Amino acid sequence: MDKGLRINQRDQWATVADLGRPSATEIAEGVVSNALTTRSRRRRLFVITCYADTLREMLLKAHGLGMTEGDYAFIYYRSFIGDSFGDYSWKRGDSSDQIAMDAYEALLIVTLMKPNTTEFVDFENEVKTAAKDKYGYDYGHYDVNPFVTAYHDAFLIYGDVVNETIADGGDIFDGENITGKMRNRTFDGITGKLRIDENGDRETDFTLLDMDPVSGNYNVVGFYHGSNGVFEWHEVHRIHWPNNAGPPVNMPKCGYTGDAPECQNYGCIK
Repeated sequence: MDKGLRINQRDQWATVADLGRPSATEIAEGVVSNALTTRSRRRRLFVITCYADTLREMLLKAHGLGMTEGDYAFIYYRSFIGDSFGDYSWKRGDSSDQIAMDAYEALLIVTLMKPNTTEFVDFENEVKTAAKDKYGYDYGHYDVNPFVTAYHDAFLIYGDVVNETIADGGDIFDGENITGKMRNRTFDGITGKLRIDENGDRETDFTLLDMDPVSGNYNVVGFYHGSNGVFEWHEVHRIHWPNNAGPPVNMPKCGYTGDAPECQNYGCIK
């Protein structure tokens, strides 16, 4: 991810922010605060991709601007728990922890769904062991990079399609035919059911997490199943919106700048 600050406007209600790793100078000069203030005039939702420490800095700035009290929502995409992305939690053991915890109430996290099957757990343990024994890399308590499992499943899918092609008397060097056999199909992989759409893209499964304002821990509150396009809520955990106000409305009652006619007091005309 490139360093520096880039915030892209995608539509009338959401801002997609790719913050990378803003320098200390950028943060000190108010670049992040200015971006938040400017976009908040016409946006209620911020979708963020950035390094974890940058996320915390951004939410601390947002909290200082009064943007974490329920009028705005922040969605952070985190592909997996890994040291290359940093610690995505609010806690750092510093004087800003309590403020950060309060600010993170306005944050939802979207991450790739991690299977909990015995087959996947065994596979992940084997990958961690091989990484340490053969390459000296210790995953520790972090997840195995999802690209590892994706490559594993990609080879399985390719092998299945090649075997089908041989059985049909086809040419295994005909790339167009090979890839055509992969489209609009569901395969079994180490991560579960894998759906490949008509464009040859994998329909990915995601998990939605929200912070418990009491414990400060993140809980799974929902699941998106890419194979069938269905979203389901967790049986127990629900989203805790700041101040129990529910999700922010698309348009504030008095408009983004408070200038809606119905909210103006024009006084009495005599």
